[in-house]
Amino acid sequence: MYPALEEVKRIAASGDYRRIPVCRELYADRFTPVEVMRTLRAASRHCYLLESAENNQKWGRYSILGYEPVLELTCTDGKVHIRRDAQSQDAHAAELFNIHEEEDVAHPGEWIRRILARHKSPQIEGMPPFTGGMVGYFSYDYLKYAEPTLQSVLTGGEDFCDMDLMLFTKALVFDHYRQKLILIAGVDTSDIDRSYQAAKRELDEMAKLLNSGAKAIFRPLKLKEELKPDFSEERYKQMVERAKHYIREGDIFQVVLSNPQTARAEGNLFDTYRVLRTSNPSPYMFYFSSDDVEIAGASPETLVKLQDGKLYTFPLAGTRPRGKTDEEDKRLEEELLHDGKELAEHNMLVDLGRNDIGRISTLGSVKVEKYCSIERFSCVMHIGSTVSGQIRPDKDAVDAVDSIFRRERFPARPRSAPARSSRSWRAESAESMAAPWVIWILRETWIPVSVFAWYTRKTAKYACSRARASWRTACRKKNIRSAATRRRQLCRRFLRQRRDWNDLTDR
Repeated sequence: MYPALEEVKRIAASGDYRRIPVCRELYADRFTPVEVMRTLRAASRHCYLLESAENNQKWGRYSILGYEPVLELTCTDGKVHIRRDAQSQDAHAAELFNIHEEEDVAHPGEWIRRILARHKSPQIEGMPPFTGGMVGYFSYDYLKYAEPTLQSVLTGGEDFCDMDLMLFTKALVFDHYRQKLILIAGVDTSDIDRSYQAAKRELDEMAKLLNSGAKAIFRPLKLKEELKPDFSEERYKQMVERAKHYIREGDIFQVVLSNPQTARAEGNLFDTYRVLRTSNPSPYMFYFSSDDVEIAGASPETLVKLQDGKLYTFPLAGTRPRGKTDEEDKRLEEELLHDGKELAEHNMLVDLGRNDIGRISTLGSVKVEKYCSIERFSCVMHIGSTVSGQIRPDKDAVDAVDSIFRRERFPARPRSAPARSSRSWRAESAESMAAPWVIWILRETWIPVSVFAWYTRKTAKYACSRARASWRTACRKKNIRSAATRRRQLCRRFLRQRRDWNDLTDR
């Protein structure tokens, strides 16, 4: 077990941290992430698995699992719910739970900041980058907290909360490079001696669970009826024509119209995740289970990242399938880079990314670090760019999510991936759909990803595959483009022109 008690006390003496991670290592040759997930799911209803395959077709270094969160933070239509696990001994979690069980808020971000501050952890040399934190999702309805004008539109959804984040203080991390399985627990700095011994016992219990714990049996997902679309072909064509009209009128830039397909189903999504991780290995692969929803997916796409004070967003638009040979792959790359439609879409997203990063970055720090490069994945290739900026001292990760969330992104759907999971807006006959954004939160690094996923509702017992659409359509349909909205649009246009002028003068 490391670090030793004396080292933990030395780190805690700085007063900067409320939790110090400690770990124990096992040889990983006796375990696999899939088998460990079966064990964890038998021990807890709330668990997750995060994995990665790099775009050079190499498996990522870490597979991260967690179970038994100490609290769950959810928010729906401005009502925050905090629920602590009945068996949790986490003092800070108990304090938070006892203060507020339910509260009406204008923005749930303050609760997120409060929880993260009370569990702030250092990065220990030799440990994985993730040693515990908040894991869960933001649905697209979370946008209404960044854009208050959408409050009347993005309400009353049934599929997802606006957000659902669970705080995990225990983690199991496969280090595939070192062939080690790292068990991680936390030491509470308010009582280091007692908490260090409790963490040691917790690590022992985790090792015992892995060696002799029961394993959950995941029943494969079975549809009890055919998937049925919500809209007929004729109705969907009408929606497309109306969207084209809005684009011509300048009300929207682009929209992805969805036609949700649902069916009654039984079973679990874990085998679906197993299929995804082998047939469509991606930089972000995840399985997530809570009381009422189960999500499995794989995605190449990072929405926003904040690390060491620097913001990044990664516009990804423009798609071709991978070629069967190197020659065909190269031909498709050249075709993609000379496709006017794909380039126009990508340039729009780069421009929007600069606007949104610039909103919370220091003046003059926004840069396009990489532009129109080809990113290759297992089944498709995309045009990718990287936009960065130095975050302002008065802003944080919550502000980053709010800022980037204002911009919708619409990459073409990989042919081999399932349709995006989503929840519907009830405005305009539910023609606009909004996707959940799965997110895992490191110590001070948030990485939301736009997901290609299936999900099931455990309570309703149905499965769904959907595609999300643009919130801009909802704005137009509800006629809520207020004077303040128009002023923001004009200001955004002015800032874009000013940056373009600066780019020219810099040359």
